Amino acid sequence: MLPGYPAPMRKGTPASRGAPRTRRYSRAQALALAVGLLQVFFAVVRVLPLSPANQVLHLCTGAAGIALSWRHGHARLYGVGLLLLYGHLFLEDMDTSTALLQLPDLEALSHGRTALAGAVIAVVPAFARR
Repeated sequence: MLPGYPAPMRKGTPASRGAPRTRRYSRAQALALAVGLLQVFFAVVRVLPLSPANQVLHLCTGAAGIALSWRHGHARLYGVGLLLLYGHLFLEDMDTSTALLQLPDLEALSHGRTALAGAVIAVVPAFARR
């Protein structure tokens, strides 16, 4: 370096060069992962008396939630998908219900719970305000 000339410009600080970047999990990602794990849990462990078709559906949507929770945009898309799919199933179950007073059965409640979780995933703020 010659006297009187400024030092060459460097990008970044020495501590940040080569250091691994840390990514924060957004709330939607954490919820998508939690809902996905719970869906797989409810499909594998027979907590509720669900039909085999519903168990397969829970297993598939749970695996999708686990896979899509790694990016924020994908987690939001997973929430919208849950809302649309399970919301449709919930409304269909309520429409064809023959129970007294049109009360939902356990499968319909399971569909409603998952649709509500999808709505929360789709609209929850990404990070807390500081």
